[in-house]
Amino acid sequence: MTVLGKILVFVNLVFSVVVGGLVVVVFTARTNYAVALQAEKDQRKLDQGAVQAKIREVDQLRIDLKKENTDLAGKLAKLEAELATQVAVNASIRDKIGSEVGDDAKENAIKTAVKREVDVARAGEQAMKKRFEDAVEKNTALVKENSRLTQDTLTAQIEAKSLQERLDNLEKQYKYFVANYAKNGGNSGGQVGAPGGPPKNPPAEKIEGQVVKMNAGLLQLSAGSDAGLKVGHTLELFRLDPKPQYLGLVRITDIEAKVAVAVPVGKLLAEPQAGDQFASQIK
Repeated sequence: MTVLGKILVFVNLVFSVVVGGLVVVVFTARTNYAVALQAEKDQRKLDQGAVQAKIREVDQLRIDLKKENTDLAGKLAKLEAELATQVAVNASIRDKIGSEVGDDAKENAIKTAVKREVDVARAGEQAMKKRFEDAVEKNTALVKENSRLTQDTLTAQIEAKSLQERLDNLEKQYKYFVANYAKNGGNSGGQVGAPGGPPKNPPAEKIEGQVVKMNAGLLQLSAGSDAGLKVGHTLELFRLDPKPQYLGLVRITDIEAKVAVAVPVGKLLAEPQAGDQFASQIK
């Protein structure tokens, strides 16, 4: 075998090792995406179950509150009837005292008996008033508890909606990754061996902005579809402070009117961070 043949065999071996490494990296990335997606789905099921349990608890408390209010209304009506009866008895006693004529001893005895009955009636009125106040206080506490549970239910529903939005976003990213992987023949960062690095797809308009925040390797950008960005567009990422530095290429994976989400294309020259700048082209 000639020297050239040996060199070609060695180059072919190195190329095979590199391709094998890329396949392992892509397989690991796909596996991590699938695991994260399943974890989000499981968490959402748990949160939705908690929300449904909380809603059932609130409904049961409302039923109990309605029943308690009905019972209190019946008790109050009964107390009012008893009070009216007692008032009528007192009036009858007063009429009887006014119509009777007798000696002082008999009159004093009647007055004592009447006073005793009046005291008993007043004690009964005080007891009924206390029972009424206790019922009102309990009803107020139930209303406050119902309000708190309703607020907890709304909070749980908002959290469930937030989890749903995060899950939908993760599914979009996963679908984009799978589609891009299949489109590029198993290479998520561009065509293998393409001259000049990964393929670029900048927007036609001049678009500039900055990285708002980082989250699990994703970059949230300060421009969206209103500025002319679309899914699949590439942008140049660079840093101005503390010294100018070109970082690399990122690609749009998800977009809204005012913001967009991007992922690095290939390996960046430095770890991106909030405040980094981007532009459609760097001249």
